[in-house]
Order: sequence, then C-alpha cells, then structure tokens
Amino acid sequence: MQAAEINDLEARLDKLADALACILRGHLPKAINFFPANPPKIEFLLAGKRIAIARDAAYGFISPANLETLSALGAELFLLASRRRWIA
Repeated sequence: MQAAEINDLEARLDKLADALACILRGHLPKAINFFPANPPKIEFLLAGKRIAIARDAAYGFISPANLETLSALGAELFLLASRRRWIA
C-alpha cells in the first residue's frame, strides 16, 4: 500500500510519535551537532542527457536528493507520465 492511499497517515504518525515520546522520555541519547561540509566539485558527466522519471501510483516515491544530483550532473529531467519538463 502506498502512503498516498492511507487517508489518515499523518494522524497515525503523530499518534506513534506521541507514544514513542512517552516510552523513550529520558532514555534518548544526547543530541549530536553536525557541521556543514563543503559540497564536492561536481563534473557535468550527464550534460546533454535526458532522463525520464516515472511518476505514477506504481512509483510513489522519488528522492529529491537523487533528482538534485542528476540535475547537478547536467541531466535534463522529464516526467515520463505527463511528458512535461520536471520543475524541481
């Protein structure tokens, strides 16, 4: 079942988060500070390439990070179902 098919998914997740917060209160590890890293230099290895992205019920999840990486590599992204240019 795809997430889009569960009408009350957000309410279910909120209920789960509340339950976990009660159970784990005082038992969580200390927070870790992450520092921003310098982005790597990216070569345009996909310049001039077109990539069609299937976006329908069968492919319910598309990672934004993957799309950003493909674009950064120079690829031109298109939605396969609508044949419209991907606007990220």
